[in-house]
Formats: sequence, structure tokens, C-alpha cells
Amino acid sequence: MDTVERFDRVADYLLECFANGETTVSKDDVIDDAGTVLSNEAFAVLDKIRENGVSIGDDNKAVDALDTFVQAWGQGYELASGNDLTGDDEPVSAVLSEYRSAKPTVDRPGPRL
Repeated sequence: MDTVERFDRVADYLLECFANGETTVSKDDVIDDAGTVLSNEAFAVLDKIRENGVSIGDDNKAVDALDTFVQAWGQGYELASGNDLTGDDEPVSAVLSEYRSAKPTVDRPGPRL
């Protein structure tokens, strides 16, 4: 899974939580069947984005949105809210939703028969 796919997986998990009426997420949430912990994956994917200069979306606002959560968890907070504001004073959930709606999920083609 490349860096963009990993970012998308985290964004999709967060958006699913917010769509289901949850207003906060825990840094200890498990985001997949493999036991991946949300905060660990968020920290790791942001590191990869920065190390490799990966662009996420047209303006990287979605990266800033995820970084808002990472900063809170890094400061010792257990929970982060979709209503938390980015540096541009936009709710994290709105920024991630805009990013994902501009880039629809595409299923990978299955094996050729």
C-alpha cells in the first residue's frame, strides 16, 4: 500500500466514524482487521508524506487536517473531534470530506481471468 492509499484509509476511517454520528475518535481506535492503531498509522503516514514530499489533494489541506489530530494526540490528548479546527479555521471533518469527495474511492481491478 503506497502513502496515498494509507492516507486515504485513515481519512476513510475518520469520515466513516463522523458519518455514523461519532463526534470524536480515540487515538487508540483500531482501523482495520490487522489491528492497525489509528494514531500510529496517522503519525507514520504523515512522516512518509513529509519524508517523500508526497502531495495529497490539490492543496494538502487534508494533510493539515490529519496533522491537527496528530498534534492533539502528540500533546497527550486521548480524543480528537471532527469539529477541531485546522490552521485555516476549518473543521477537520469538512476538510477530509471535501478531499474524499474530490477523489472518489476506486476499486482496484480484480485478477484477470
